[in-house]
Amino acid sequence: MRELVERRADRREILALLCKEHAQRLKLGEETVAAVLDTAVHSSRLIRTHTPGSVDCDVLFVTATRGRPDDAVTAVDAWQPYVAGAIAEHHIDCRHADLLGVKAVAALGPVLAEALGNDAQQLRKSEGKHNA
Repeated sequence: MRELVERRADRREILALLCKEHAQRLKLGEETVAAVLDTAVHSSRLIRTHTPGSVDCDVLFVTATRGRPDDAVTAVDAWQPYVAGAIAEHHIDCRHADLLGVKAVAALGPVLAEALGNDAQQLRKSEGKHNA
């Protein structure tokens, strides 16, 4: 595949290779493989051409720490150019892929409740009135 990319093969040739080497194993039809290829190309183009803006708000960033290199960039350092407000980073002892798992969400719940403060309490009161 690398060789095809390096010599700038056309879409037809790349699609043929993907179908030959992966479609049957993954039980995907040519139409699905073509859609995945087109999405990858489009996403790559968006990444190369996008200039991110910034937001004027505070951010609570959740970082999965398991398997994370000790010298990894912090959320504050990575996101500060794009956030005008404060950035609070909270660490959860899990892998990134497990951030929405039961244990990680249970650990995150109290953090979110504290961060939301009165807004969360007001929301619960409001929901109680509607459910009564």
